[in-house]
Amino acid sequence: MEDDMGLIELWGTRTDYHQRTIGGPFEPDTTRELLATFTLLADAKKYVRDSELAGHPNRQVDIQRGKYRYRKGSLLREFDDCELCEHHERPRVAHNPILEAK
Repeated sequence: MEDDMGLIELWGTRTDYHQRTIGGPFEPDTTRELLATFTLLADAKKYVRDSELAGHPNRQVDIQRGKYRYRKGSLLREFDDCELCEHHERPRVAHNPILEAK
């Protein structure tokens, strides 16, 4: 990514594990949530860097047990990772598609 691109989106990601049946395996369930936008990629990267707690990446993240990757007050607090993506004004996929009548 370069600093001259359009809007930068900050997405928080988290993997939770749920046991869907009694005695069954714990299955991963990934959450991805748009948290903020930035004008500059450098500002987005700085926000992520400033949000991280000391000791990461060796820190074991377990949000349910109060072991966080990101500091209190950060939009990333309840997430175990993040992604920075370019915002596309025009979606790359169909928007409001309609099936043609046969």
